[in-house]
Amino acid sequence: MTNSYGHTTDAPRFRVIILTSATIGPTAYEALWDAVAGKLREAGYIKSPKATSRLKKSGLDRSKRSANSLFYLPAQAASSSDTFFDFHNGHQCRPLDPEQWLRNVPLEMPSESPADSVAPASAAGVAEAIAVWRSSSPGKGNDAFFTLALSLRTLGLDLKEIEQVLSEQAAFARSPAERRNQIASIMQSLSKARRAA
Repeated sequence: MTNSYGHTTDAPRFRVIILTSATIGPTAYEALWDAVAGKLREAGYIKSPKATSRLKKSGLDRSKRSANSLFYLPAQAASSSDTFFDFHNGHQCRPLDPEQWLRNVPLEMPSESPADSVAPASAAGVAEAIAVWRSSSPGKGNDAFFTLALSLRTLGLDLKEIEQVLSEQAAFARSPAERRNQIASIMQSLSKARRAA
């Protein structure tokens, strides 16, 4: 565990780095992230609990679900007295075994992420549609992005969920600004098609 730059004793902000016993690919990484998020939900931690709720606020960084997320190296906190780096290496702190987690943790739990809120049988389809979009050839971004939206609609995501997934995925485009600008016209096309159906 290590502090973030903005960490203070009164407002803790830190990272927990979980070592794994084996190297894993992007699909397994994201499934493992979902499994850890599910365990936090089971324990009563969610992103934004209501003030009257007995649930607690989770500090899970949802922006790090993507397997190609960048992480900062540990750094000194703004106030050097708040800086820490703790390495837990006891009997109970072995590297996480991804295979065991992915085999034994139910991934069908409710999620706060639109891409994960579809039926469990479709979650793999959403991941596959995103993978196809991300592997599109240079110069095909416009068509591939629209195809991603159509795939998400076919998988059963509603318009709001599709728009959020597109907004998240635009950041991975070769031309992020172009893809973000394309979202409005895609959503308009999907909305028209839905009314016509």
